[in-house]
Amino acid sequence: MTPVRTRTIEPADFDELNRIFSDAFTQAYQRDGLPGIRIPPLHPTFLKLERELADDGAIAIESNGKLAGFVLARAHGADGWFGPLAVAPKLQGEGLGKVLVRRAIAYLMERRCSTIGLETMPRTYRNLGLYTKLGFRPGHLVMTCQVQIPAEVPKVPGEAPAFLLSTLVEAQREQIWPSLVELWNRICPGVDYTKPMQSTLDAHYGDVLLTLDADRITGFLHFHHSPYFLTDGTGVLRIARVGALRDTTAFPRLMSALAEYGQIHGMEELYIRCQSDDWDTAKQIFGWGFRITHTDLRMSLETHPERVSPDTIFFTRWG
Repeated sequence: MTPVRTRTIEPADFDELNRIFSDAFTQAYQRDGLPGIRIPPLHPTFLKLERELADDGAIAIESNGKLAGFVLARAHGADGWFGPLAVAPKLQGEGLGKVLVRRAIAYLMERRCSTIGLETMPRTYRNLGLYTKLGFRPGHLVMTCQVQIPAEVPKVPGEAPAFLLSTLVEAQREQIWPSLVELWNRICPGVDYTKPMQSTLDAHYGDVLLTLDADRITGFLHFHHSPYFLTDGTGVLRIARVGALRDTTAFPRLMSALAEYGQIHGMEELYIRCQSDDWDTAKQIFGWGFRITHTDLRMSLETHPERVSPDTIFFTRWG
């Protein structure tokens, strides 16, 4: 049997792992009948940010002493998921992917995540076979939706606009933070997005929009304004996660404020990943002119399913 070992990813691994990522995902698309697709490498700054967020869940695998693949597993309180996962094309079929998945699951279980999930391409039956054998259950579609940012952005009448977390001084953040944590627990008990939000602000990679009603946070929108891939331009806004109370106007106010942010800063495109299990909100997004550009299948470990309160709106990306 080929000697295999796992370890945490180091900065010196980035170039090789980025090449593996690009080659593996390009091959997956081409194997599934999309020969014109070429997946570009991740932007180095984004890869560095994602590796730091994963902490010890940034796992590399070696075969015969050489880097062969990797996975990034993230635990945000109770919310655990992993991706991307990639194995060098020449080494696929040797069980390395299975080792990485099991290592990611173990990492997330050690951190007591109540949800453990992933996203994969729906038509990639090899991945579906691997994940179902390891205990994952297919769920709903995650639709990547895109819209051109308009020159003028309509506002929600009669409501206070959303504001940026970065504009608050430390004392103001400390004052509102308990209300934000309360909202997170309303959406899903035990989740904690403090680290990814703070990392985004520290790296100047994006920001967080908040809505405040009657001294309580009713919605948040964590977004990135910098490139994910080397081929990305500088005019793209991507929503990492957005959550809001369903019986308020927080969600349209957040989306309006983000579009206005994009318009002010000369951004051209806005992307959101919305889940098909909240079809009413998805239809609202389509009504704003968004079009579907890509789909993924969300899967959760049967013993650790995704749980979101029905009285909230919550869209997030896993991967």
